[in-house]
Amino acid sequence: MSITSGPKKQSKVLAVVFGLWLFSVFAASIEGRVIFSTNENLLLATLGCSIVWPLIYFTLSRQSFLPKIRQGQLIAMIVFSVFALSSILFSAEMLKSTVYAVITILAIFIAMQFNSNLATPQYERGLTLYSFLMSILLLWETYVNYKWAGIDRGGRLTFGDASLNPNSIALVSISVLLSSIIIQNSVLRWSVFSAALIPLIMTNSRASMLGSIIGLIAMFVVRTKVASRRTQVVVFLVLVLGGTLGAAFSEIVTGTVSDFFSIHDRYRGIDTGATGRIYAWRETWNLFLNNPLFGVGFRAHEAHMRVGSSSHQGYLALLAEVGIFGFLAVMYLIGSGIRTLWERVKNDELVSINSVLFGLVLAYLVIALFERFLLNVGNPTSLLFLVAITMPSLSSARSVSAT
Repeated sequence: MSITSGPKKQSKVLAVVFGLWLFSVFAASIEGRVIFSTNENLLLATLGCSIVWPLIYFTLSRQSFLPKIRQGQLIAMIVFSVFALSSILFSAEMLKSTVYAVITILAIFIAMQFNSNLATPQYERGLTLYSFLMSILLLWETYVNYKWAGIDRGGRLTFGDASLNPNSIALVSISVLLSSIIIQNSVLRWSVFSAALIPLIMTNSRASMLGSIIGLIAMFVVRTKVASRRTQVVVFLVLVLGGTLGAAFSEIVTGTVSDFFSIHDRYRGIDTGATGRIYAWRETWNLFLNNPLFGVGFRAHEAHMRVGSSSHQGYLALLAEVGIFGFLAVMYLIGSGIRTLWERVKNDELVSINSVLFGLVLAYLVIALFERFLLNVGNPTSLLFLVAITMPSLSSARSVSAT
């Protein structure tokens, strides 16, 4: 009896550790900005501790410390690590680049550790715990920090006197929004979903809203494909009804969409060159051309920007920071991760959790087209992205489940 109860207890604890890991990163980011508002080094140390603490658990517990890594993943990890660390030599902010490079490599390693030890039910429990805790924190921070701001903020939600900008809040809200779909209890599920939707709307973050829509559609499609015939018929009728109502009230729908996405806005509309981002993209591309092999330093491209505060494009930023080979290594990890998730969502038994991760990856990749980082560790959505793209193949997953 003790032999069988041990692994079950371990797996339940691991699910809690997984949920708390994701939650603690955001809590540390919020509280760190309040406590260490004038000391960036202490803030970075706090954030780093919140990211790497699961290493202590995997060291002391009975879980496997060394993750199961496919050969292609291992090569890509080594290539990225080599060029991310090498880029430090060319960085204008060597300390910052060093810390972020090390933390990012460790975060990918920790994501692989969770993937090597968690079975499907534990993923679901961990995400349920994470989304529940985060919904409470998001609602509280929204209540405490929301202000009808002036022209400089445009009435958009910020946390901590604008130290956490609207786009960052929206990025975090997306992972809670998508993760809530995994909750079994319908009342709790839609309560958490609504709690995440509120700050997402109040931030008026167009990239995150577009990403969340794409993520939800992806989840909807893959889940419907494995649903019962009756459910598929109901979904078809609902879509027909929605399309009919949308066509009947097309002016209202297009007006609402135009207003939210600020399509014709004087300061944020399509005539502003993606709010000036196109000029930042061009400058970031030139940074890459100046040092195509090793880049300008991991997480250090902002120090070279003259047009804007950052590249506002995660792909170009990573390319400029670590060079072409480090960039291609990350692209391989992402591509292989998407292929693995697609393989898993076609399995009826795995579609629940993997549809969430599949939708989150697509949403994140869309957001990275307009935000400054592709590889990031300072928020739970980025950590979940790392978990998703390092998800093991079906054969490895069956091995963990059997264990």
